[in-house]
Amino acid sequence: MPAAVVRPGEMPVAEPQTPDIREGSVPGGDSKPAPVWRGFWQLPVLAVSSLLLVGGLAVTVMRAPKPDLTSAVDTAHQMIEAGQHGEALAELNAKVLPLLAKPEFPDDQRRQFHVLRARAIFLGQKAMGLDRPDNNANVIGEYRAAEKLHTVLEPRDQNYFAQTVLSVGDFDEAVRRAEMLAASEPELRTAILREVVEKSMIPGPANEARALDLIGRLTADPTVDDELRLWALARQGELLVRSGYADDAISRILRAAPRLQRGPAERMGELLVVLATAYMAEDAPAEAAKQLDRAAPLIGDEHALMARVHLMRGRIAVETQGDLLAAREHFKLVAERFSFSSEALPAQLGQAEVEFRLGIEAGADGRPSIDAASDLYALLVDRIGGGEASAEVTREILGSSIERAMRELSQRGAIRDTLRLGVTAERLYGRDKLPASVLLMIASDHLRLADGLLAGTDDQGARSIADADPATQREARDHLITAASYFRDHAARQIQVDAGEYADSLWNAADAFDRAGDASNAVSAFRQFAQDLPTDKRYPEARFRLAQAYQARGDLDQAAALYREMIAEGSSGPFADASYVPLAQTYLMDGDPANDAQAEQLLRRVVDGAIGGVGAPVFRTALYELGQYYAAKGEYERAIERFDEFLGRYNETDLTAAADGIAAMYKLADSCRLSAVAIESTLATQALPDSERIALETTRRARLERAGERFDMVRRALDSAPRRTALQDVYLRNAYFYAGDCAFDLRNFDDAIRAYDAAKERYSRDPASLVAMVQIVNALIEKGELDKAKTANTRARRFFESLPASAWDDPTLPMTRKGWERWLDSQAALGLFGPTAAAGGDE
Repeated sequence: MPAAVVRPGEMPVAEPQTPDIREGSVPGGDSKPAPVWRGFWQLPVLAVSSLLLVGGLAVTVMRAPKPDLTSAVDTAHQMIEAGQHGEALAELNAKVLPLLAKPEFPDDQRRQFHVLRARAIFLGQKAMGLDRPDNNANVIGEYRAAEKLHTVLEPRDQNYFAQTVLSVGDFDEAVRRAEMLAASEPELRTAILREVVEKSMIPGPANEARALDLIGRLTADPTVDDELRLWALARQGELLVRSGYADDAISRILRAAPRLQRGPAERMGELLVVLATAYMAEDAPAEAAKQLDRAAPLIGDEHALMARVHLMRGRIAVETQGDLLAAREHFKLVAERFSFSSEALPAQLGQAEVEFRLGIEAGADGRPSIDAASDLYALLVDRIGGGEASAEVTREILGSSIERAMRELSQRGAIRDTLRLGVTAERLYGRDKLPASVLLMIASDHLRLADGLLAGTDDQGARSIADADPATQREARDHLITAASYFRDHAARQIQVDAGEYADSLWNAADAFDRAGDASNAVSAFRQFAQDLPTDKRYPEARFRLAQAYQARGDLDQAAALYREMIAEGSSGPFADASYVPLAQTYLMDGDPANDAQAEQLLRRVVDGAIGGVGAPVFRTALYELGQYYAAKGEYERAIERFDEFLGRYNETDLTAAADGIAAMYKLADSCRLSAVAIESTLATQALPDSERIALETTRRARLERAGERFDMVRRALDSAPRRTALQDVYLRNAYFYAGDCAFDLRNFDDAIRAYDAAKERYSRDPASLVAMVQIVNALIEKGELDKAKTANTRARRFFESLPASAWDDPTLPMTRKGWERWLDSQAALGLFGPTAAAGGDE
């Protein structure tokens, strides 16, 4: 560091509070706080006080008697020799530094000042176990300032200088300083050069070239002892193995070893470990094992090199002997006994891989048990994330190991275990840097889980989430959304890499979003697919499903426009035909009655066989939609006709298994019931000829009987179903109550009471139970059993009063206005208004 000039009125300030050496004024540079120790070095009170005097110190110095520089420098020298490095630094800073800029300052004392300051900082820092960059910079600066004054550094100062530049990574300067010691202190030179070699073992062409050159220099002297030759040969072997020349390393060691057998046992053991490493690199594990057995007793069980020995023994046990249990013990020993060695991470990775293999073999019923491996992989990720490093366990090496385990688990069908490791892989890399292959695996396995949950829900297999029970819907939807997200990320990675994988992943993302009911993301993905891949064979389907996604999102105008385009173009094949029914649906959903007739025309065109014929899938869908359209308009006769035709295309097994079959059966039953209600209204409000009245009454009874039968079929089918959707739960509940209503309206009161009792038991806590209770009261009144009716009415009223008023806001409840009117009529028939109300209420 260049020398500093202390200007008049300036003085470096020492702050003796913390245990380190701070950067101070260095000759040749700007004035900075002087280097001192804090905490560990307790300076004398007078020295501390003098260092804290900033203002006015220069004036005091100028007026004071001329200091004895020789005495101050000698005192500092004696303090350093006595190990009082902090006190020596304070002495130099207080008594010599303020006068350093004066021209009359003697050169010999100026040179000695810089050298002593360098020694004080270097030795003080070493004594405290510190290696601070600012202190190192001060040492270098002081020595360079001394050399500018033509100081010939003593061997120990050259040594201190070399060690300091080595600390800051200036290997070439360290070598130069070491060579200056060749004649006077050859042992110091050797020690420095060995340290440079050790620090140059970091992988890298420049480092390795320097290390090999220095090894050559160290062994060039024929008088070098065997200890150094063994050490140098071991380092050379390591470098050759690392550079891919394991065979050359083996040859050199084998030729040299016989001449070095009298060398220190520990060094010979170290050389044999390097030889074993070379044999492993040459895929000769048996020879490697032999050398490890020879090395172990030479270095001893507690030697740090035993971590490498156990690591290689573990690898040999896995690769050649298939002894996973022995391998696990070797790896565990390294991780536990040598946890701070460079072999700890590789050993832990080896143990994770062994635990994985053991888990695969020991899994019950063929299912892997990967808890131990998963925990170790997670721990390795934490260590890598915490900054621990190893040339043998990089982020990429660990990631590859996790990926291999994931792939095997996935192939074995252990999907949840695969995804468990996928979470660990994502923690290792971060989502943005997760390898594309892992992204695709995670996406695919989430999709497999969703498909497994939804398997068999309809004729097409795992397709419709709407047909699953609520719990399955939630879980399957989560997996579909996650799969879609990872597919989308994978597609983004592949857009410039692999057009086929880009198309497949983008399609899978769109499909999974669509199946999960995430219309907004489905729109985005299908739109991107249609824009980017117009020549893909899935392009027509992408446009059709984009229109469906628009429709699901409520963008009815955009959906209708796209459906119309496909119909007008006619080039979309089956998807043009498939657009008729959803186009009609958009017209019926848009709240504009002006285009309802157009919707009916579209549906009638399909059911008339003009689009695809009566065998096309769209034909049956159109029948169902047309039936719903007529039922919504109150045209029950036409609705019944269409639902009958729809159901006629099922056999009985298909009818109860298919979701739209059960829905159509329920809609047919309800259309028959509502038709009977409409006929009853006609009979009650219109004067009709007797023949017409009799015919209508006959039709009404037939409709009620048919409705009751169909509701009973719906009830049986849904009661025995392994799973139901929320809508099917509504169908089932209403089927119970409407079956009773049909019997009641047919005046089959005993049948009605039995049906209502069954409904009440099935839905005892549901507000709909009030319907059954009220109708039982009404049926008993019709039968003339007034006492029983009063008792039943009391139960109904208590149940009614136990419910909050908001319970009746549910529009799906089978309690209609007519039901409320009937109950009011029953209250009157039982004499429960006025004075008799209290008496009736007490029963």
